[in-house]
Amino acid sequence: ITGNYEARKLSRKRNEILLSLLIYQGLNTTELYRLTTQDIKLREGKICISGTRRSNERTLKLESHQILDIMEYTLQTRQKLLELTGKQTDLLFISIGVSKDLHNVITKLVQQLKKLNKKITSLNQIRTSVITNWLRMYNLRETQYMAGHRYVSSTEAYLINDLEDLQEDINKYHPVS
Repeated sequence: ITGNYEARKLSRKRNEILLSLLIYQGLNTTELYRLTTQDIKLREGKICISGTRRSNERTLKLESHQILDIMEYTLQTRQKLLELTGKQTDLLFISIGVSKDLHNVITKLVQQLKKLNKKITSLNQIRTSVITNWLRMYNLRETQYMAGHRYVSSTEAYLINDLEDLQEDINKYHPVS
C-alpha cells in the first residue's frame, strides 16, 4: 500500500510540472513527450523546445517558481520514478506503467482537470488560451516564436479566435442583445 501511495505522490509532482509547462510555456503534448533532461537549462532559467516538421525550435523563459519546482522534480521525483519503474531514459517525463509513452498520463491529467473545471475539454484548449493571451500581451511575431509556429498564419488564426470570444462576450453582456 505504501508503494502505491508513493507512486501517486510522485505522479502528482510530475503532473504539476507537466501542467506548468502547458500553462506558462504553451507546450503541446508532442513537445511534452519529447522533452529530455538536457532541454532544461536551470542556470539560465530556460527550456529548449526542439523543432519538428510542423514547428520551429525555440527557447523559452521559465517562471522563477518553475525553476525550483523543475529542479526538485529532476533531482528527486524523476530519480524516484526511474527507480520505481526500472526505466533508463533521458526523457524528462516518465510514466509509472511499463510504457515510455505518456498518453495514459495525459488522459488521466485531462480527466482530473475536468473534475476541477467542467469547461476544460483538452490540453489543446489550454494551449489555445495561452496563445490567445500571449497575443494580448506580445506582438504577432513574438507570439509566433513563443508558440513555435512555423508560419505566421498559424498564429493569426488565434487572433480570429480572440475576436470570436470578444463577440460572444458582447452578445452576452450588451444591454440591447
